[in-house]
Amino acid sequence: MSPVQFLLITLGIVLLGSVLCSYSDQAENSFNPVTMSPFQFMLGMVLLGLISCSYPNQAGRNYDEFNRRHVRGNRTFTNCTDFMKREGIWRLNKGKCKPFNTLIFAKTAVVKKICLNQNGTTCWSKNKFKVVECATSKSRPPCIYKQTDPRKLYVKVKCEGMRPVHLNETSEKSYKRGCTAPTAS
Repeated sequence: MSPVQFLLITLGIVLLGSVLCSYSDQAENSFNPVTMSPFQFMLGMVLLGLISCSYPNQAGRNYDEFNRRHVRGNRTFTNCTDFMKREGIWRLNKGKCKPFNTLIFAKTAVVKKICLNQNGTTCWSKNKFKVVECATSKSRPPCIYKQTDPRKLYVKVKCEGMRPVHLNETSEKSYKRGCTAPTAS
């Protein structure tokens, strides 16, 4: 939580406390929003708006994480061990080595097109991407990764808000194309 978010939440709590305390002197000891002053109401609405705007939406955060973990674009790449350490990806598994990670060598805009007009679905890419897969058999750090040679594979991603947020799988086969809605559990 950022200092600004903390301050806004604290101010919101103080405002709510002052509103509730101002009504505790009433005979019925009940909260009546009709008697709230216009200043208190407007201050509360402004704080609520600021708090909600200060939190990025979940799909946006997941899209950024997806790109950080999987999409390399034209960025340099030496080996999986260095990449996983530099990006801090190995730590995402609660202090254990993340057993597997796939890297896609394409521009983010090209990968994003997999999810064009899709939300809440999983979609296969229409074209193959250059992919490197990183794997380790170690469960505890130091995490040492082996990598595959670059291959051309189709990728399947989960789409939220027309953006990829999770890499599901890869395949050499082209028959696995299109998008599917999530199944009811």
